[in-house]
Amino acid sequence: MAIHICDRCGKPIPDDAALCPHCGAEQREDIRLNKIPETIDELRAFCDARRMPLERMRFFIGEDYRGARAFGIYKDADGDCVVYKNKADGSRAVRYKGPDEKRAVRELYEKLKAETELRRENSPSGASRSRAASHRRAKASDPPPAARGRIGEACSFLWKPAAIVLAVALGFVLTVR
Repeated sequence: MAIHICDRCGKPIPDDAALCPHCGAEQREDIRLNKIPETIDELRAFCDARRMPLERMRFFIGEDYRGARAFGIYKDADGDCVVYKNKADGSRAVRYKGPDEKRAVRELYEKLKAETELRRENSPSGASRSRAASHRRAKASDPPPAARGRIGEACSFLWKPAAIVLAVALGFVLTVR
């Protein structure tokens, strides 16, 4: 059985699964087969199926967006496909301009894929984070590391009450003297 990665949660799932068993995201057939879009409309449908926040990611499909820091693709008046990158200063770099829609879509698709991977790696809930990085930061009320073993975990519900009792007792002793 072949396996692919769910685009929503990043966990491995069987190719024939209609829903991700981890997050419940719908797995359409074209997604399961990892079909690469070849037209602007297919690219838009591809992104919509994955619920990609394109505007927040600064990707604009099918429109000539003029704002700073954006990538996009559109067809100009001559019917040529234009793939562009708008820089921070407002200038534009045209990455591709020509009649080959498949090539233009592939150009933006690769950039979109790289940006998605980068965001997944940098997100707090990213699938590629190490196990050590996913542990929460210890609080002052947490038991010391030595007490976090099997016995410490089994008795962790006692830690906070014991600490409170100890603090109250010490406070009482200090106020009596």
